[in-house]
Amino acid sequence: MVACRSMATLLRQDLLLLSEQWLIDARTLLAAKRYPGAYHAGGLALECALKARIAKLRLAEEFPDKELAQRAWKHDPTELLKVAELSGLLDSASGAVQTNWATVKDWKAESRYTHSVNSATVIAFLDALDHPTDGVLPWLRSHC
Repeated sequence: MVACRSMATLLRQDLLLLSEQWLIDARTLLAAKRYPGAYHAGGLALECALKARIAKLRLAEEFPDKELAQRAWKHDPTELLKVAELSGLLDSASGAVQTNWATVKDWKAESRYTHSVNSATVIAFLDALDHPTDGVLPWLRSHC
């Protein structure tokens, strides 16, 4: 369990652990046929992994650039990928990773207000996230 830290002291390793925990929650919710919750939790796993990469790029005593900090606090995977300086690396990733990114990139935090996500969408989303060799999360973790 992640120790309770303020957002100001959230560390890269905390974000990686949170990503793993959200993914477990997503799979648990999927098994319980709680599809909207599973979709939302999977997106949070993605967001936390992207933010872990952003944290890796920062120096411990570096004062953050205001514009960069504002961009990093968004809930937009495509924007977070840019802030994480991974767009070019994604372009050179395997076709399967790129296809999986295309499946997960449009997740929005507003999904928590959706009740119409179906099982097929959630299964495809979570499989694209955590496929053992071509999933977006394993690919992201390899850059964290």
